[in-house]
Amino acid sequence: MNKCIEPDVRRIIIDCNSHSPRLSRTRTRSNKRRNRTMQIMSDVIAVLGSRHGFILEPNQNRIYLSRSNCHHDVPAQLIAEIEIDGERFAIPLGSDAPALPFLDQDTTPTRVKLTGIHPVTGYKLELQIITPFKPRDPQFSTTPVLDLQLKLSRLQSNFRWQPQKDPQTKPVIRLGIKADAISAAGTVEPGLLAWQTTTPRPDSRDRNQPSTKTHTQNDFWLVHRGQIEDGMVVAGDGEDTIHVSWACWADPMLSYHGELLPFRYHSAYPSAETLLDWCRNNPMAIQENARRVDAIFSKHNQSPSISYMQALTLHTWLVNTWWVNHDEREIFTVWEGSCYYHSTIDVEYTQAPFYLAVWPELLEYELDYWPEFVVSGDSILTDCPQAADTVVFMHDSGQCCAIDHTRYDHPMPVEENTNYVLLAYALWRRTGKDSFLKNNAEVIRKALDFLLLADTTGNGVPDRAIANTIDDASPAVQFGREQIYLAVKTMAALQTGSDILRHTGTDAPFHKYLDTARKIAATIQEKGWAGDHFVTLLDPSSHNVVDPWTGQPFPGEKLPGWDAAHIYTVNGIALLDMVGTGVAVDEDKIGIDLKQATWRCLDKYGCRHSEYDEPESQSELIGEGGKSKPNYRIGWISMNMLRDIAAFYRKIDLRTIPERYWNYQVLVNTQGPFGFFETFNGNNLMVYPRGVAIFGYFDALAGLQHDAVAGRTLVSPIDDQTSVPLLLFADWDKGTVPILRNGHWVDA
Repeated sequence: MNKCIEPDVRRIIIDCNSHSPRLSRTRTRSNKRRNRTMQIMSDVIAVLGSRHGFILEPNQNRIYLSRSNCHHDVPAQLIAEIEIDGERFAIPLGSDAPALPFLDQDTTPTRVKLTGIHPVTGYKLELQIITPFKPRDPQFSTTPVLDLQLKLSRLQSNFRWQPQKDPQTKPVIRLGIKADAISAAGTVEPGLLAWQTTTPRPDSRDRNQPSTKTHTQNDFWLVHRGQIEDGMVVAGDGEDTIHVSWACWADPMLSYHGELLPFRYHSAYPSAETLLDWCRNNPMAIQENARRVDAIFSKHNQSPSISYMQALTLHTWLVNTWWVNHDEREIFTVWEGSCYYHSTIDVEYTQAPFYLAVWPELLEYELDYWPEFVVSGDSILTDCPQAADTVVFMHDSGQCCAIDHTRYDHPMPVEENTNYVLLAYALWRRTGKDSFLKNNAEVIRKALDFLLLADTTGNGVPDRAIANTIDDASPAVQFGREQIYLAVKTMAALQTGSDILRHTGTDAPFHKYLDTARKIAATIQEKGWAGDHFVTLLDPSSHNVVDPWTGQPFPGEKLPGWDAAHIYTVNGIALLDMVGTGVAVDEDKIGIDLKQATWRCLDKYGCRHSEYDEPESQSELIGEGGKSKPNYRIGWISMNMLRDIAAFYRKIDLRTIPERYWNYQVLVNTQGPFGFFETFNGNNLMVYPRGVAIFGYFDALAGLQHDAVAGRTLVSPIDDQTSVPLLLFADWDKGTVPILRNGHWVDA
């Protein structure tokens, strides 16, 4: 492997305290900042693809089970408590006892830990919940077992100024679970509690037609340390620790074109008894794995907010995942958070830095799966006969517990076609694998041909079929003609798609693809640059612009906000940065646009979609006579992350801004059970998986460009003080990873 270090250059830092950019060559970072603790807040813990997990809401003293149900449908009580001289105190997850007077919380990619202190006696109670997440190990990671440990210890000195007193009797600690959805737990053999959990199994999110289907799962607590008393687990005589494996084995619950498919873990554990045997034989496996995996992710000197964001976003992504078998084929899909759509292509596109850096094979499953749900291009371009030999990728493939057809309100043809092509190209170059390309080459050709037909002016830029996923943005951002956002993506897709089809030997009009890409580049150069930023629209006219939500023409002569700065110019470039592929947009202008757009769109919790904010004079043009005035100050945090990645590759330092993202997660999760909350200033995208885009930060800060097809690996760090792990090359079994440290590649 070739490892080349480029020298540092001058770079820009966006200071989140001043909103203004400043130039710098270096910046020191104190490792002491990494010791900052968290507030007590909601979090999530779940097993990859196996529908076993829960959302923790300590501020409301409850949890929510995550099985076949929507995220907040099944409240439950996880009881973790201590009894001191007849008085009970608890970590507030469901006990009817008062909360311990002092509470602390910590989180890592594999675990959540809550700690409570009883100041009078100095006793400390720690509850740790761990998931078996190990990247690139499907069998271990999908094992439907959570590791629970409740540990009692005592402070060596007084808590603050509270004199420490000895209790009259030895404290007792207890661990238990209760919910209306579960049957009473019973002891089926020494050291084994068993019960059944019944949850809703909806096929749709339509609250007006609630699901009448239910699904029952078999739950077990296998007690490694402790003893069972009255349906609870208590510490044994002379013991200070309870250790339990919480196993869940379920019959199929996901419908695939009407057929219920078994979970992937069924191939390793065909029955509940085989799963329990694994727990008995491997009592420490999940804890030992957690130490190795967390150690890899923690080998950096960046802000604690990045570590916390990685943990929260990974936990939230996990609770949205499904992994099932269909005959000899594996199907991996991810819910779109509180929308519950299956494997939304644009959402998975934004999550791709996680796949490319941590677990590429998961993206490969999706790339082989999405072509099942394409539609003919003439169903979109109904007046274009040539579209009959083209395809359009649909937004999603189903909802809730049913994979069958797209459920979103309207298609996003140009956007989803470009997303698929760019994802396929990035994965191919990152891994060198090409079977998914060969399997789907003809579909890729037809998707590219549709992009050609989406341009009616001859400049290459799509001006029809251009509604996009940014569905709470201004009309200019969301459905304006000739968007810079889609222009760059289309240009990149035509360029990279040509490479794919040449590689697969597919007959295609390569010259048309590349000529169109060149036309788009020239149009962007001619009409897109506004002196210090790229405008939102190359064509500001509202002529023939139709609101996809209402089906009505948009009023007025120009779309408001057409010339505003926005954060989407580089959205189609960030994944290509990870594999070292450039596009024909002036790099100097990209850098200027990144700086200016970030500064001008910056808000309290990150950057909103664009700098445009509707004036009062425009309020009658949109909504119902201004009665439902739109809010154009909304921002999506994961879209900020993708922008950050492109900026880091260009040595534009935005590392102060993720503090804002974390502040927002703390704000919302101290007030509700939301996991990663994507949207600020409006909208309601919660328990949302897309935040795992932040796992691309380490590659981008290292300037890592890895192209397995070309056999090229380059690093060009953002500065000479940055230390980050290069996750793609980690050995997750051994817990080792090469590090880019102080400008040098340090092998594991």
